[in-house]
Amino acid sequence: MKLKFLLLLLNTVYCYCGCVNSSCKAKCCCYYKEEQNLTIKNNEEPKTNKTYKKNLPMKIINYEKYFLYSGQNVLVPLNIKHGNNNCSYIAILRFFISDGWLSYKLSNNQTTDIDQLPEKTRKRKEKQIAQGNTFTNKLSANFNKILNNKLENNNELDKIFNNGIYHGDPYSQLCDIMGFYFLERFWYISPKKDIFYPWPLGNEKCNTNNYFILYNNDMFKIKIDEIIERKQLNNDIKKYELIGIIGICGETSLCKTSLGSTDFVTILPVFDKNDNSRKKVGYVKYQFNEISEIKDLEYWNNVDNFDGWVNPRFYIMIYKEII
Repeated sequence: MKLKFLLLLLNTVYCYCGCVNSSCKAKCCCYYKEEQNLTIKNNEEPKTNKTYKKNLPMKIINYEKYFLYSGQNVLVPLNIKHGNNNCSYIAILRFFISDGWLSYKLSNNQTTDIDQLPEKTRKRKEKQIAQGNTFTNKLSANFNKILNNKLENNNELDKIFNNGIYHGDPYSQLCDIMGFYFLERFWYISPKKDIFYPWPLGNEKCNTNNYFILYNNDMFKIKIDEIIERKQLNNDIKKYELIGIIGICGETSLCKTSLGSTDFVTILPVFDKNDNSRKKVGYVKYQFNEISEIKDLEYWNNVDNFDGWVNPRFYIMIYKEII
């Protein structure tokens, strides 16, 4: 299933998005636009979706029986204190908890395996990882506190992330963390340039890796699919399954936000531990220290608010290869 519409948005890639200069402002100050269908066909006008049914009766859910893709119970990511505008990196860390390989590497401070990287990137990444030793040590230590319910406050995380570099944007934070820890399974090869990035640039073909990220640069309201396909340079087709979403809600322009006017959330797939088939039962949303009911993707594609915060949009979508 092709995602041509969203890939058209990926014409420029930055590992940084802070409104500092005019060129960045054009990419960062994104205003609300009509909801558009991500899978529209050629010459087909985008359609505005109807609001999903609201005010559904609340269900009493035994969350202890449900787990994330990593095997962690769905309640584990709730023990992170909110404050000081830290919702962006909380959203990122909650996603890392949900994937076994990502969580293991971060917890054990196993940085990117540079031997698995393309030759031209090895020296550059080796130098970056060496220089970031303090950052990675602190991040891994605090990630383990979160996993073990021992992080009583977020002061240490604030010192790691809120240092004037990230501007409260999870895309920038995700870029940096991937470069330190996960690049060997995120890089891809562009057929037009000998440059390696952890996501697609919108080319018709590229060699992708185990993980695949779609980045909604302009923050349109879009619909996404659980399964996507990507054609490789040798014309093979790789299939990917949705394993996590980072959404944004509240203020329509990320660069005109004030403290508390915008929130980032994490939406993750959920499984029933009593079902040996590991069939997905739906998705839950993490926002502040609360977890939503389990809903199917159709619900999240059509919902008109995140726990009362209006203007919900999908910002970063992470997929994993189906082997």
